[in-house]
Amino acid sequence: MLGGVYVEVYPIALFKDGRALSDTTGLLYAEGLEAHRAKFPGAWTQWRRSGTDLQVLQPNGSWKTADSGAAPLAGHHVRRAGVYEALSVASSPSMSIVASTLCTFTNAGAFGRGRYAVGDTANVGAISTTPDKRGTYAIDGYRLTLSFENGSREEHVIVLDPRPEYLYIDGTMYSSK
Repeated sequence: MLGGVYVEVYPIALFKDGRALSDTTGLLYAEGLEAHRAKFPGAWTQWRRSGTDLQVLQPNGSWKTADSGAAPLAGHHVRRAGVYEALSVASSPSMSIVASTLCTFTNAGAFGRGRYAVGDTANVGAISTTPDKRGTYAIDGYRLTLSFENGSREEHVIVLDPRPEYLYIDGTMYSSK
């Protein structure tokens, strides 16, 4: 018999007026926050303080205390050096698959990104890799801008956890290796 524990940790954006956004990628919605709220109302809720606790309104009308507290916005040109990994695991009695996304950041502003997957059965193992993408990065508040060596550019939402071993990119938790 297989068993396991799954913990889901994800950031939410808190606004001074009491609104909360559970899908932080909405912060970069091209038409703006109000258009995002109109199109995706289920991604929006409310938050409040109850004593020292931070609470978020749940769909059933109850208030849930946030376990991890709050992380402030990152400043302008903040750096976070290290190798961070986000893992996905799928398992059955006959097979296990682990997929990983790696992001390496340097204090000099360079980054590299790669992915790999490992599958294993009783008789066969397989590894699949893709070439790393490289370039420079900039963090400004919640915005992560990746400028690749091939000239392309991407923008993502980043939350820097106060604990340096964790960060969140587009709502996915990465932990340092």
